Amino acid sequence: MGTKTAQPVDTPYRVDKIVSVRGIACGGCQSFILTKMNVLACGSNVAGQLGMGDRIDRTSFEYISFFRKVCASGPIAGAGSGSCSDSTSPEDVELSCGMYHTLALSRGRVYSWGIGDDGRLGHGDHESHLVPTLINALKDTTVTVIACGGSHSGVVTVHGDVFTWGSGSLGQLGLGKTRSRSLPSRVRVLQDAEVTQLSFGEWHSMALCRDGTLYAWGFGEEGQLGLPDEDLEPTRRVALLPVPVHALSGTGATMVSCGGSHTFVVTVQENRRQQFVQMHRRASQLNIQHEEQRLAAITSGRRLSRRMTCERRVLDRTQSMQGHKPRQKLGSATGRRCKSARRADPCPNVFLQQ
Repeated sequence: MGTKTAQPVDTPYRVDKIVSVRGIACGGCQSFILTKMNVLACGSNVAGQLGMGDRIDRTSFEYISFFRKVCASGPIAGAGSGSCSDSTSPEDVELSCGMYHTLALSRGRVYSWGIGDDGRLGHGDHESHLVPTLINALKDTTVTVIACGGSHSGVVTVHGDVFTWGSGSLGQLGLGKTRSRSLPSRVRVLQDAEVTQLSFGEWHSMALCRDGTLYAWGFGEEGQLGLPDEDLEPTRRVALLPVPVHALSGTGATMVSCGGSHTFVVTVQENRRQQFVQMHRRASQLNIQHEEQRLAAITSGRRLSRRMTCERRVLDRTQSMQGHKPRQKLGSATGRRCKSARRADPCPNVFLQQ
């Protein structure tokens, strides 16, 4: 967390001496800060997921040299003057984090690092990488969206094509089979769907299309797919191919975010009121929150979901699907579960950008 200690911290802690922050990204055990000039990381580095070139944990934020911008006046963190040049500018970088691996998107190219089990890094093997490494299989196409799950990864290209790789043990790659892939493979079911957003959970995946259609696939035992029983294999409770979430048809879905075993969706009705819908079997009812404010971002952890409005107010949501069929009930903002946010999260897929 950058608190210079490995002990839990119960209250918000300000990270000093980092200015011009434009974004953050969090994985299960690692955190990143993106400034206009640099990318910094801290946390567990047991699999090299910090991209520092070693496996040493960091309790305070340090620069990732691969993304560090060097100026005529010397290396800087978000402030200063002088001429700057590098091939991978930090101001163009977006990140997505899994438990032990990380993806970066810069100028249409994708880099990966961390543990290589199940081929989740996309380099054609199962080798781990301690520094950001270009995924050569994608170098000839322009990528616009990246996503990390617990042990799988995916991208959307400028043409709307979706590619996935990594563990497919529960159908989370959307390729119709359960074997892993070490190279990006096209999800053909989504070939003409015009996908604009991807979000991956621990063992499930979601794709949001330009027309508001939401597709789900992977493990659905806990209701995280929002699909009826007939859309899942009866024994393993999985969907091996992307399936439209008909329960949300016509709701105007605009954002999707996967947690470990739940999914958070934002919809906008004709009256412009936003609805926050979470799909999870464990709770007893679907709780939908109506809001007039414009949403800036949503994030999902393993057990906790949050949304952030443009006024930068953060609210928690605990919501679910009952029988996979939505029922509306007005929700309320609470702060009761904030302490659980400090638990390790295997696949939060969090990237907040100003």
